[in-house]
Amino acid sequence: MAGQLTTTLNPSAETPREPVPSVPLNDKEPSYVLLREMMESTTDIVFAKDLEGRFTLMNSRGAANLGLKPSDMIGKTVHDFFDADTARLAILSDLEVLREGKTKTFNIGFPVMGERRQFLATLGVCHGSDGRIMGSFGILRDITEIERANQALARERNLLRTVVDAMPDPIFVKDDKCRMVLNNAAHLRLLRVKSQEEAIGKTDADFFPPELADGYLADEREVIAGKPIIERVEKTLDPNGELRSLITTKLPLRDERGNIIGLVGVNRDVTEREMLERQILEISESEKRRIGQDLHDDLCQYLVGISLLANVLQESLARDTRKETTDARQIKELVHHAAVKARSIAKGLTPLSLAGDGFMNVLHELAETAKELFEIDCSLEFTEPVELDDIGAAPHLYRIAQEAVHNAAKHSQGRKIVLRLAKSETLLMLAIEDDGIGFSPGEGKTHGLGLHTMKYRARAIGASLAFERSELGGTKLLCTLPLCKQG
Repeated sequence: MAGQLTTTLNPSAETPREPVPSVPLNDKEPSYVLLREMMESTTDIVFAKDLEGRFTLMNSRGAANLGLKPSDMIGKTVHDFFDADTARLAILSDLEVLREGKTKTFNIGFPVMGERRQFLATLGVCHGSDGRIMGSFGILRDITEIERANQALARERNLLRTVVDAMPDPIFVKDDKCRMVLNNAAHLRLLRVKSQEEAIGKTDADFFPPELADGYLADEREVIAGKPIIERVEKTLDPNGELRSLITTKLPLRDERGNIIGLVGVNRDVTEREMLERQILEISESEKRRIGQDLHDDLCQYLVGISLLANVLQESLARDTRKETTDARQIKELVHHAAVKARSIAKGLTPLSLAGDGFMNVLHELAETAKELFEIDCSLEFTEPVELDDIGAAPHLYRIAQEAVHNAAKHSQGRKIVLRLAKSETLLMLAIEDDGIGFSPGEGKTHGLGLHTMKYRARAIGASLAFERSELGGTKLLCTLPLCKQG
């Protein structure tokens, strides 16, 4: 039938050069009834116009947006419903589609019930059954809420990016191939590049020497496999090529289905903090040696002298059978005990040589000192003699053991402490166990200066600390030192 309406979405369709006037639609035709049902079933605005820009079709959704019925709009143009600017833009869009004969998509906005709404408009040409152009059609989808959500998301993204870029810690995102996807300003400076484009798609191997990049890659493969890295100490090179210490946290990045698609990393430069901690420990060690030497050379000598004089006094009083003899004997014994304790403290402050088998000797002395100071059963156990040749690691291990023993003696409420020392080809393991009440590593008392110092000493020599339940019933502190990292 000559007046039958058909549509085309094919942009390459040829357009006849001589358009014909619109032909009235037959609303009894099955094709028209089907078209009408489709138009009414959608939430989009659907309409058709003739070559004069008059509406020939309008669904209820479109008319309702203007507070009208579809019949109220048939035969009228956009000038009858919209302001001049909106009507002009609509006519220009129609003319562009009719001129090119192609279906096109536009973003347009116009007022709906007093509120301006945004629409995604698809406009195309209508052909009659003879192929000639009868007019145009349009499908408008309300995207106002989507646009608002996108704008809000853009604002949040911009805010988040501003905050992330302002942070002094390097932050980065990588894909599942460990290629860089996003870097904040601090990480770009660490990579010695000025823009995201210089880093996107590259790996650490493009910026760091192999001895560093290979370690980063191995760590990140663990993360991609689902194993987070929390506050691991690693080395890097700053923009000046100087070696720096970083505490790194890397977490798997997952999509909405929970699949790992990459990782997020945060680095914190702790070089200055480590230097300060090292200086504090060095000062502390120096002061301990000085105090220990003063105790040994000064106070202990005075106590020994007083003990000798008290002994002489006791013997003199005994010859005269004086009743003060008992008091003199008690004074002599107390002074003797004070001298023994002072020597024990001095030994702890100034341990013997730690090299070779000296390390086992000082651990044995530590156990003996704990016996005398705290009147507790303390012993060193080992399956075979252990020598420690790393002079740098030995003082840290000794101080870790000393702190753990003192903590157990003071706080565990136990009666037994055991130091265990073992060595394999790749590891040295030092354990301090007690039979006390035990504790949870989450309790507040484990966050004191002593534990912080032990953790720092462990990090300084590449060792790890772990708290476990002891077979004795109390707490077990296990310090594990990889021997391959010594020296």
